[in-house]
Amino acid sequence: TMTLDDYDYSSKNIFGGFTRGTGRAIGNTIHIRNGGDAASAYGGFTWGGGNAEDNKVYLHSGNTALHLVGGFIGHANGNAVNNRVEITDGGTKHIYGGWLNNPGATGKADQNHIVINHGTIADSVYGGAIGTSGAGDSTGSVTGNTVTLKGGTVQAGTDSNNIYGGAIWGTASTGSVTGNTVTIAGGTVQAGTGANHNHVYGGYTQGNGNVSGNTVTITGGGIGDNVYG
Repeated sequence: TMTLDDYDYSSKNIFGGFTRGTGRAIGNTIHIRNGGDAASAYGGFTWGGGNAEDNKVYLHSGNTALHLVGGFIGHANGNAVNNRVEITDGGTKHIYGGWLNNPGATGKADQNHIVINHGTIADSVYGGAIGTSGAGDSTGSVTGNTVTLKGGTVQAGTDSNNIYGGAIWGTASTGSVTGNTVTIAGGTVQAGTGANHNHVYGGYTQGNGNVSGNTVTITGGGIGDNVYG
């Protein structure tokens, strides 16, 4: 377990667990408290093909300038499964429960969870995701991820700041996005500005794969733009 408590580490990233080879990052936890500040925080991070499973990041009070990620797979294939990010208060930019940052990924980003109780989000939120916008031919799956907004604000900005239960990027991707859930119980998703939009998606793909069985449930809060199951 790593705890960043009332400490300015804003120029560097923090990792609960990190593997460079094929080892797995499992069961690691990060707590950010009392105004702690980091560039990005990764509960579990693998760079050589290992899985990231059962990792947790808790932002109690503080900031990360770029990413807040439960489980991250970079460069090679692997699975990001059952990771969690929870925000009590503070601010960040992108949030991922589980993220396969490989445009040709064949693995899974499944059963990852995000809960936002309060705070300020300055970019998009992904329960589970594969790839980044643009070229990519992923065949992986994004299944059973959840995002729950209970309070706080997803801000309008210079880009489209959306909420996704699950998403696959890559114009040639064929992976499936199924059974993901977004719940809006409170808080605000501000309307986008200009050509930018702050939408809410249960499931999304940029490519050619199936998107099915995804759900958006709204019981409170406010949404400034469109909602897509």
